[in-house]
Amino acid sequence: MAFVTRCPHCGAIWRLPDIAIARTGNVKCSACLHDFDAMQDLLEMPAGFFPDEKREDSPVKQVPLQTQESDTNSPLLHVVPEAPVNIGSVPHIVPGQMKESATSSSVDTSRLLEPKKQSRHLGSFIAGLLLLIIAAISLLIFNQQVLSVAPQLQPIYSKVCAYAPCTGFYERQIDSFVVSKTQLNKIDSAGNHLLDMTVINGSPRAQAVPHLLIELLDAKDTVVMKHTLTPADYLENVDAVKSLPPNQNLPIRITLKTNVEPVRFVVKPFYP
Repeated sequence: MAFVTRCPHCGAIWRLPDIAIARTGNVKCSACLHDFDAMQDLLEMPAGFFPDEKREDSPVKQVPLQTQESDTNSPLLHVVPEAPVNIGSVPHIVPGQMKESATSSSVDTSRLLEPKKQSRHLGSFIAGLLLLIIAAISLLIFNQQVLSVAPQLQPIYSKVCAYAPCTGFYERQIDSFVVSKTQLNKIDSAGNHLLDMTVINGSPRAQAVPHLLIELLDAKDTVVMKHTLTPADYLENVDAVKSLPPNQNLPIRITLKTNVEPVRFVVKPFYP
C-alpha cells in the first residue's frame, strides 16, 4: 500500500514514502511553501496506482516536501499522477488507525446482514405473539360482550373457562338444574296463587341463573296457562346474583294471578 496527502493551501497532492513521515509533525509544501499537518488528509491507496519509479519514462516526479525540523535532509516525495487516481474513491485514514484493506475486500458482506435479518424476524415473531396473547386475554375478560354478539361461542367458552379465569363468565348447562318442593296455594278468590319452589344446581361448577317457564296444570294435567319468569322477576338483587354456586339451593316464592283454577304447576329452567 502507498500513502498520499493533500496540501490544504494549494491543493497539491504528494506521495509519502511511509506513514512515519506524516507522524513526525507538520510538513512544508514545496509548491506553495506553506506548513500543514500531513495526517489531516492522509489517504491509503493501492500501490498499483503508481508507476515504477525506476523507469525513465515514468510520469512520476520527485519533489522535496520539507519538514519543519530540517530543510536540508527532507525526504523526497512524489507527485501523484492525476489521470489514474480518483482521490474521492479512496477512504480517509483516521490518524492513529490503519485500515486492514487486504482482508476487508474478501469479506462476504451478505453474511454480515444475516444477524440483522434474524433479529428482525425474531422481533416480528415476538410482536405477533404478544398481540395474540393480548387478544386472547381480551376475549376472556370481555366474554359477556362477545357472547352477546356471538352466542354460538358459548360451548367454546364453557370448555376454555373451565380451566382459564373468565371474568363474569358462568356455564349454561341447563340440564344441571333440578326443581323440587313445588307447592301451589290459592290466596284469595281474586285468582291470586302463591307458588313455592326450590331450584338446585347439581353441577360441580357455577351456573348462570336461568329463566323459569311456569306451566299451570288442571286436574287432567292439561296446561291451562304458561308464564315466564326472568331472574329479575324472582331475585331480590339481580345485579348481585349472577350465578348459582355448585350444589346450591335457591328457594323461590312468587305470587301469580290467574283466571284459571290450576291444581299444580311445573317449572322448566331454560336459557334464552
